[in-house]
Amino acid sequence: MTFTKRSVERKLTRTADQLRSLREELAVLDEQVRHLGDDADDLGLRAAVSDDLSVAPEARRAREHADTLARQRRSCPRQDRRGGACPGPAAGPLVSELTGPVTLGACLNGARAKTWTATGKEPAVTLRVVIAEDEAIIRLDLRETLEEEGYQVVGECGRGDQAVELVRELRPDLAILDIKMPHMDGLEAAKLISAERICGVLMLTAFSQREVVEDARDAGALAYLVKPFQKSDLIPAMEVAIGRFRELQQLSGEVDSLGEQLEARKVIDRAKGVLMDECGLKEGDAFTFIQRTAMSERSRMREVADRILAGTLRP
Repeated sequence: MTFTKRSVERKLTRTADQLRSLREELAVLDEQVRHLGDDADDLGLRAAVSDDLSVAPEARRAREHADTLARQRRSCPRQDRRGGACPGPAAGPLVSELTGPVTLGACLNGARAKTWTATGKEPAVTLRVVIAEDEAIIRLDLRETLEEEGYQVVGECGRGDQAVELVRELRPDLAILDIKMPHMDGLEAAKLISAERICGVLMLTAFSQREVVEDARDAGALAYLVKPFQKSDLIPAMEVAIGRFRELQQLSGEVDSLGEQLEARKVIDRAKGVLMDECGLKEGDAFTFIQRTAMSERSRMREVADRILAGTLRP
């Protein structure tokens, strides 16, 4: 991906335009709140809305609309009360229609981005991403692209060791790593992140050689994207990496559960052998003794078998 001074200036100009648009729409939102509140007062039904919801549906709807718009106005904790724009890292889109969503994640500055609807409820939290790229201009463009697509960039850095620390601390859904970084390269960082099963890893690099791709695969990367990239390539690769990581988590949990069951079965079999040798029980009777003891004591059969092997429990 190639960046020039002109392209950066265009991005800054576009951001300034978004901030101006956001300021104008917030002013319109304040005006709507004031007018709807006045309408409810003119009807003289503020008390009736709270005391008797079965009367005057027009006044009730007007009051509900006014309250909803007021909540939307207050949902940006850092906004300028004089009508200014939110001083967050980027200006998110604001839709002033009552029935449409109002996205104010851009002013949360470090918290998880949320999309508020007119019903006052919060939908699912957006996917959280950590970016590790040693070129600042690429990090800036990547962050802007992801935020435009609804992702939340919770951390970014230019070193591999810092990337590992950020991932451990923030527990994102995905880590996007460059390969060539100072202090620790992306491959080593990917190995550590994958070994700890923290999140999925997407390698974003200028290297397309087969041996580099194989090294990334062996390091645990779930997707690989070569620069320069397009948004149409980046988003599917991210979703694939996140989906694969979730599948691996599920399979890992199933494997761990099966391993515990197998180990418990081995211990129970050894306990049955002890009862058969020392107490002269048949195999079925030994198993029944372990099972009934576990049921009567409300414990696991594995725990009963451990006590038999330790010599502290006998029929």
